[in-house]
Amino acid sequence: MTKRNINSNSLKTKKVTRDTHIRAIKLAFKALASPKPPKATLRHAMKKDCLSNHSGSIMVLSSYEEEQLVGYCKNMQSLGFGLTRLGVNTCMMSIVKSDGREHLFKDDGSGKTWWAHFIKDYSDLSFQIHQALLEAHAQRVNSIIIKDHFDKLYKIIQNNSLTPDSPKVQKVLVEKGTHQVHKVAHSNSHNHISVASTTLAASDYIPLLIIYKSVCAISGLLNGTPSGMVIGFTDSKYMCKELFQMYIEHFISSIPPCRPVLLMLNSHSSHINYMSINFCHKNGILLYALPLHTTHILQPSGLSFTKLKTKYSKNCNQLHNITGKLVTKYIFAKMLSPVFIKTYTLTTISNAFRTTGIWPFNPNAISLHCLNSSLTIK
Repeated sequence: MTKRNINSNSLKTKKVTRDTHIRAIKLAFKALASPKPPKATLRHAMKKDCLSNHSGSIMVLSSYEEEQLVGYCKNMQSLGFGLTRLGVNTCMMSIVKSDGREHLFKDDGSGKTWWAHFIKDYSDLSFQIHQALLEAHAQRVNSIIIKDHFDKLYKIIQNNSLTPDSPKVQKVLVEKGTHQVHKVAHSNSHNHISVASTTLAASDYIPLLIIYKSVCAISGLLNGTPSGMVIGFTDSKYMCKELFQMYIEHFISSIPPCRPVLLMLNSHSSHINYMSINFCHKNGILLYALPLHTTHILQPSGLSFTKLKTKYSKNCNQLHNITGKLVTKYIFAKMLSPVFIKTYTLTTISNAFRTTGIWPFNPNAISLHCLNSSLTIK
């Protein structure tokens, strides 16, 4: 092989520059199959506009995809999702893995080099929290965090014409909460069960999503339950990205057709999923993340869940006292359903949205005794 030819080993090991984009590498290998590689053709292909503007390390995102990622970051910032390197990295890998393209990154994503070039090329992005908010988050619930929350919520409602004058406003304010309800002993292990409840400001709810800790699907868990309830399985007891996508599809099929819909949820990492959020955008679903460590006072479903767990535990104790049987995962959904229906009434849901200041919109709804009075801002 002459010096002018491209060595395939060097393409894998040598630090590559802008013109060795992963797609250009594929063209290069294809061209090497011919006796005389058309260097002019390769040079033209490696300078196409579809290539990334980055210099330095190898890239796998086109300029269009990077612009989409930047737009996503800005949108998530306005909706309350904190922008971190991990979050952006996760979204980037979601794009890469969506079509199975080749890349040189590890499973956990890119390294410092990709990140450095990304924030350099898109200097209008800011991945730092305002100092006042940073100090406020350190002390969790306080007036600064609450004010920032209501300011963002107000802008979303106004920008999407979800004003009090609209007769549909109550149909488009929705809140999702995921809580662990039950822990049953089976052999020498513990099986955790979580429930994703979703309430609407119109004083209604959608059928529950029950999450079981299991590596495979189990049949017969919904026997004797109302129609519409769905179940999911995960190797942990918590929501994951795959289950969140399943939840979104269940959510869309369960709500009225009016759009847009504002869905409020916590800041769990499973919710920061590029594919699911893009799916929500296409279906008219606006996601809004509640501030960290505030769901106990800002999440409507959380206010009712304590009462639900108390009633559920009481029913489980009665079953054990009368029959001597324990509640297993096979009858959990059947036991929970009637308790949930009795707890999440029209009045209960309406009061929860009013107490949290979501609907009717009231930034002064949170009592001062719920806030941290020791906050000090320098």
